Amino acid sequence: CSPQLDYAAISIEVVKTLEVELIEILDSYRRFIGECYPEPDTEDFASKALLAFLQGGKPPTLGAISYLFRKPKNPDDPLLSSLHQYLATLPNAEFLTSNRFAKKGLQRVGHKYRNGGAHDSPIDMATCMEGVKLIVGSIEDPGFLARVVSGRNGEQQGG
Repeated sequence: CSPQLDYAAISIEVVKTLEVELIEILDSYRRFIGECYPEPDTEDFASKALLAFLQGGKPPTLGAISYLFRKPKNPDDPLLSSLHQYLATLPNAEFLTSNRFAKKGLQRVGHKYRNGGAHDSPIDMATCMEGVKLIVGSIEDPGFLARVVSGRNGEQQGG
C-alpha cells in the first residue's frame, strides 16, 4: 500500500495566486482613493482589515476579501460603499461581487483548497485538480483567476 501523495503545496500556491490578484484590485482602489478614504461605520473584521490596509498595513486575508467583495450588508457604511462604487467601475464588477464568486467561490477556495492543506490534512490529487480547474480553468472554460484579471486592462473605466 503506497502512501498518499500530498498536493497541498500546489493547491496552496494556486490559491495564493488568486489572492495576489484580488489584493491587486484592492491596491488599485487604495491608489485611486488616496488618503481621502471614509471611516468605516462598522466594527466588522473585513472593514477593519480594509481600513488597516488603506492606512498602509497588511493586505486583507482571502477570508476578509470574500466579505469585502460581497454586496454590503450595511449599505450605509461609507467605506464599504466607497469600495463598491470603485468595484462597479471595473469591467468585471458583476463577477467580482457576485454571490457565486465573492461568497460561495472564495469560501470554497479558502476552506477546501488552502486551509485543509495548510493546517490539518494533506490535499489529494483529485482535490488539487478540482481546485486548479476552478481557479485556473482552461482556455475553453476560464477559471476564477482569468475572470479576476480580466478587469486589469480596463481598470478604472468609469467615474
